Amino acid sequence: MNYRLEQLSMRYGKREALKDFTYSFGTGVYGLIGPNGAGKTTLMQLMAGVFRPATGRVFFDGEPYDTMSPRYAAHIGYLPQEIVMYPEFTVRQYLEYVAALKNVKDPNQIDHFLALVNLSDRAKTRCGKLSGGMKRRLGIAQAVLGDPRVLILDEPTTGVDITERVKFRQIISELSADRTVIYSTHTSEDLELVAKEIILMKKGAIVSAGPGAELLGDLVGKVWEIRLSAEEFRAAQQKRSDLLVANVALDGEQCLTRILCESKPFEGAREVPATYEDLSLYIFSGAFPAAGVGTVQTSSEGCEEGR
Repeated sequence: MNYRLEQLSMRYGKREALKDFTYSFGTGVYGLIGPNGAGKTTLMQLMAGVFRPATGRVFFDGEPYDTMSPRYAAHIGYLPQEIVMYPEFTVRQYLEYVAALKNVKDPNQIDHFLALVNLSDRAKTRCGKLSGGMKRRLGIAQAVLGDPRVLILDEPTTGVDITERVKFRQIISELSADRTVIYSTHTSEDLELVAKEIILMKKGAIVSAGPGAELLGDLVGKVWEIRLSAEEFRAAQQKRSDLLVANVALDGEQCLTRILCESKPFEGAREVPATYEDLSLYIFSGAFPAAGVGTVQTSSEGCEEGR
């Protein structure tokens, strides 16, 4: 399957929230990473048919679709940041309601997806009594009712604990085997184990994209750890404009400091593997004027577009 977006754009008044977004998605998980205001939620709302794009087209396997049409909506599952649930509905009643809205005729789908998100034993529980993590899992269940080809998840792990985040990763991995999953998050480590490709956005546009391993590979020689005294640490922050402190952990009288720098920052610093958090800091912090890694991929087959 190929799900392609071509030159999607959106304005809110004079502000251009999305600028000519072009990308092709196959099966698997695609992670959207970017600071607040990057355009991630706007993009997802356009893909979900919440709003009509100002410009641009959407294709499934080369065939154009109107994003506001029922024909298109049948292929899309959407979990927004804030999902409305009627608190007096039981979990099953809520899914029956969503199934009716989606014109899902197979009643077995409800049992199937309740089992998938580990909520079978909560089928008779009222939605208002669910924990935050359970509500997010129920949100995934409603999104996949109808077996959509594209699953859009906007910040699905916001406000849930580490145990629920692990459950989410397991569910998403299973769902991505035969569909496109587009996953936006501020918690970049959620994507490290599951994402096929990463798309980094800033000010409504793609700044870098591609397989995560390739993007992280471009940070080889740029992520370092060193133990510094408190005095050395303060001096480094004040005098070294060529480095960015990514993390500090106190260890007795010393600071175990993680640093992003174009070259070895101090004698005794050791190079360490980069994470998606390092990647985000490197690109979005503004500390590196020439920052930018990878090549913008407009398709998973490797078509390139200049940045």
